Amino acid sequence: MANGFCPALMRDLTEWYPVTQKVTEIGATQLLLDAPRPEVLQNSMSDNGHFKSAIVRYMPRGVISQAHTTIDCSIDQTPAFLEKNVSFDQSVSMGLYFAVDTIRQYCADASRTVLVGAPPTPLMVMVRDAILTKLNAAYQLMDQKIAQAIIAAAPATASINISLAANTLDLDSGMTKLLGVLQDSEFCDMPQIVGGSNLFRNFTQIRRANALYPNQAGLQADLNSDYDFYYDRKMRTLLATNDILAIDRGSVALLENIQNVGAFAGQHGTSFFGTMVDPRVQCRGIGNAYQDIVWDMQIREIDCPTTLSNAYTGGTINATRGYAVYISKSFTVWTTPTDVNDGADVNAGFNGIKRFTITNT
Repeated sequence: MANGFCPALMRDLTEWYPVTQKVTEIGATQLLLDAPRPEVLQNSMSDNGHFKSAIVRYMPRGVISQAHTTIDCSIDQTPAFLEKNVSFDQSVSMGLYFAVDTIRQYCADASRTVLVGAPPTPLMVMVRDAILTKLNAAYQLMDQKIAQAIIAAAPATASINISLAANTLDLDSGMTKLLGVLQDSEFCDMPQIVGGSNLFRNFTQIRRANALYPNQAGLQADLNSDYDFYYDRKMRTLLATNDILAIDRGSVALLENIQNVGAFAGQHGTSFFGTMVDPRVQCRGIGNAYQDIVWDMQIREIDCPTTLSNAYTGGTINATRGYAVYISKSFTVWTTPTDVNDGADVNAGFNGIKRFTITNT
């Protein structure tokens, strides 16, 4: 705990162990960042700070019973569109308060300003670093909401068995069955699989390790080319301990409502409004993927003592001169309607999501 001193030995933990810079893996969110987005829908709903709801129309494809074996003038069907309303119904936010008197206690570097966000605004280094450190809270709530939306759209489960062979997980037969189900469901491209299943995670790690070694023919094969796995520990509770979701790319999408842009950005009253992205590079192969998430930011100068509410404790804060920083995001998760296929279609009720329970019996 700093006591108003600035000794030469006072160092930042992240200089050698970046524990506070880590974001707990947000597999469901990362899956959507990697998935194709319906840009035409995104652009029509959010335009430079203006936003509106949208209606998506779609028509179920034809089925065999709607065709016949004779050539005549009879009518087999009357094509009609179905509709789905889409709106930005999800949001996450967090607020931070920084007292000027607290910043004064630290080394001069804490008050050095750096440009952050768009439009660029000067922030004290301590304020910027604290925002990034506490941003994990908003990441986790956003990921929870995304996971819940995908789970809510998922159908009933099917069981896939992992057999145990000595100390290795052998999913050859189970994986073949899973991929066969996905092929029958007409998955295109490489399936995206998300979940917190230890069994499936361990199996995936073993496959990745085996891919590094030559096979019996002396060739090194990529054994992971048949799916992308996104690990999300919180889905053990939200979904089930060993359940996973397989997503057909494009059937689920993240739509963002970025608010502090255009005429709604810049200085307004005693607050500065803008956007920011997370510049940090994460471990475990995630890299800078989170830079694709744009956060709305409001910086409010508090120039006289006031009272602020504390949403975390439920109490209040007696705020002296300082800064209140608010980070937020408005979004929705698009999921393909379950009636996109006709009731007589081989994939009736399928919306691009398959749920599996992994077992080892």
